[in-house]
Amino acid sequence: MNLLAALVPNLAGLADLACVALVAICLTGVGRLAAPRLIPELQLMAGWGILCLVLTFWGCFTAASLMFPAVLLGVAGLYGAAAAFRRHDDGMRRVACLSLPIWAVMASAAPSQVDTWLNLLPNAAYLVDHGVFPRFDRAESYSFIPVAPYNTQFITYAASLLRGALVANAMSSFNILLQCAAGAMLARVIAGAAGRIGWRHAALGLLLAMPLNPGFIPRAFFAMYGEAPIAVTVMAAVWLAAAALAATEEARRRDILVGLACVLAALVNIKQSSIGMLASFAVPALLLTW
Repeated sequence: MNLLAALVPNLAGLADLACVALVAICLTGVGRLAAPRLIPELQLMAGWGILCLVLTFWGCFTAASLMFPAVLLGVAGLYGAAAAFRRHDDGMRRVACLSLPIWAVMASAAPSQVDTWLNLLPNAAYLVDHGVFPRFDRAESYSFIPVAPYNTQFITYAASLLRGALVANAMSSFNILLQCAAGAMLARVIAGAAGRIGWRHAALGLLLAMPLNPGFIPRAFFAMYGEAPIAVTVMAAVWLAAAALAATEEARRRDILVGLACVLAALVNIKQSSIGMLASFAVPALLLTW
């Protein structure tokens, strides 16, 4: 019974999850402002890329707190999300409903795995504590790799601003959210020309994104590690590149290319090995375009 009780989400875990969900809504809104013709799943990743670009440039070239651009992006994201509130999207809703058991178990999950304690969580905690990147003339960092890419840690920072305290499992929650977004994208592919995503499409899309995915390892993909975000952003980049080659309308092609640039910005800043994944995508994409 004690083991089962540990799996029941507590109020603190639900509050943390709500903060991550609100951050995701804001990112989707930002992505919608940048590329209004993309599907919501891709707008989420595009908004994440914009967050990464803005906070990285701000943190590298100014000494001011990251809170200022984060709040401005949050306000813009809420505006963009409110403008799209009435848009009907069965895919995301049904995938969200089917993934509820995962959220029920993972909402109160505590941080785990070696890299989490060596650099991922210390880097995120540094942002929350100081609002700036670590540097030799600033407060001491206790991270093993204080200059690693901060893209996933930005999610923890944004969620912690809303919570008023460190949201320790924000990165793992966002990883699961990205995989749910991948499931919704796959559901659209399965639904095909019909366009309307049914329950069976959503269920199969979610299965393909997680347990039927040959690279799926729960202890890594449900943790704070960068493997799941890399897999999802590469999938989104391939999706957008294929759509760009097939697009005939100039306005739609513009949105696709903006979304692709933002998704690639998110990809390359997840972890060091992302540069190799970017190269493995970019070279074939350029050859196909040529």
